[in-house]
Amino acid sequence: MQEVGATTRTAAQTCFADIDAKPDYEYLKKKMFLSLDANPQIPLQYLTDKALPTKQEIAAVYKLHADIQPCRKIVLEGAAKTSAGHGAVLIGSFSASDKLWVEFASGHMTWGKFNSER
Repeated sequence: MQEVGATTRTAAQTCFADIDAKPDYEYLKKKMFLSLDANPQIPLQYLTDKALPTKQEIAAVYKLHADIQPCRKIVLEGAAKTSAGHGAVLIGSFSASDKLWVEFASGHMTWGKFNSER
């Protein structure tokens, strides 16, 4: 169980780090707080941003969301190998997260609210 957990964690971290390193998202990082830390300290500027996303930013958010799906799959497959209950919790978490991303992508939520809710 520990070996599966460690392997999954390493694979997921690599997957997310590869996305984080993509130049496609460099400008998005000025608006959307992205961190690979387990307990990140979110700078206040991300939580208080009253701007609504532009069409270009929404398109980038859609692309980012699509890019993270393989990373989520890694996490879910690893969880399924160790604990069905953990997998169920992750599915619920991902579902709630997806609802938030959809609401944000509608263009009616500020960056600050999106970062805060995430």
